[in-house]
Amino acid sequence: MEQPVSSAGSSNTEPSVRKRKKHSTSPELISSSDDEDDFIPPRRSKHKNTHESKAAKAKKVSNNSSTIPTKNDEKKKKKKCRPTIRCAPEFIKSAIEILKDCQRKRIKKLGFGWVLSLTVDALRTRNLPVFLMDNTSESLVINVGTQGGLKITPHAVHCVLGLPNGGIDPPPFSCAQKREQLLTLKKLLGVPKQKNIDFEVLYQRIRLGGDDDLTIRCFIIIVFNRLLFPTTSKYITGRDAAWTSDLHNLPNIDWCKVLVDDISHAVISWKSKRLAYPKRLANSKKLSEPTLSLTSCTLFCIIFYLDNLLSMNRLDAIEIPRIAHFTNDIIANILHEDTQIANGLETYGKLALRPKEGTYYFEDSQSQLLFTACPPSPPPTVRVLTNYSDNRASVHDGSSGEPNVSKEMR
Repeated sequence: MEQPVSSAGSSNTEPSVRKRKKHSTSPELISSSDDEDDFIPPRRSKHKNTHESKAAKAKKVSNNSSTIPTKNDEKKKKKKCRPTIRCAPEFIKSAIEILKDCQRKRIKKLGFGWVLSLTVDALRTRNLPVFLMDNTSESLVINVGTQGGLKITPHAVHCVLGLPNGGIDPPPFSCAQKREQLLTLKKLLGVPKQKNIDFEVLYQRIRLGGDDDLTIRCFIIIVFNRLLFPTTSKYITGRDAAWTSDLHNLPNIDWCKVLVDDISHAVISWKSKRLAYPKRLANSKKLSEPTLSLTSCTLFCIIFYLDNLLSMNRLDAIEIPRIAHFTNDIIANILHEDTQIANGLETYGKLALRPKEGTYYFEDSQSQLLFTACPPSPPPTVRVLTNYSDNRASVHDGSSGEPNVSKEMR
């Protein structure tokens, strides 16, 4: 019987193979003559540090960025100053379209009939509001042209918008009182305390067709929040609720002065944000730029500026409110004339200012609210509020600095 051959004594018949240690990676333990049967495991690669690999990757991208721009680089190049603008005439246009005749009559009685003549449904540009804010001083002079600029005054606001100028300031409200008024308004509209009042709630109330105080208040709130006094908020604020809490007092308030004060605060806030903007942009880790907010009545600033330019498409400034005569097309045509390219960027200020004499913007040196088209007369003791809904011009009589009776020019 044949005996099995021992591996120890078989040096002359088969090449000897040393036993590998478990998990060994040294190739010296395996004979090179037995390649077909024995497996040589690959060397284990040392794991690189995660942070190091990211840094190396970033360095590689930066080295190639000069020749092969990435999507991120392209997005960064497109960064522009595009502020958030809450002034949105389309909200008011949507509310006007669903008004009933009885509701329009009540709005006119409150001195807000001028709103019904609004034809502009959008601002169409963000660059012009930025240009105007950048060039408006804290003394509210828009520094354009060579005639000393345009001064934003209550008189100018009255000419453009036809706002009631009753002569008194709105009642002061503390933060707690504004919150209380907002909660009361939520209760009246059936909105839960923890939720915000959105515009659809106000539209639904107006669609009911009533001319009660709450329904008319909803319309005035939309006008305040999205046209005259917009803030950075998307929803109805405590100030909106407080200022409209007494509808019967609205015609007695000098809303022209209130709007001028609001524009003044907006200009100061804008300039402080603009100074800090380069630093915020440099420190921003996001691809999108830091948010800039432009508040107050942007539409007034646009119409006031364009209406005073010496344009081929200008309108005769002999009828107020001026907002009733400006359409989207008129704004676009005048804006096109005033556009110029400076340092490769689109900007404005190409046109000169037209003379104020002969227009309703002209203010007499002795009476800051006197039109040259109307001779002075002694101020009467009774104030008559003007209805601006028929789009006819309104002229103040009086020799003092205070506005008094308004008459219509036919």
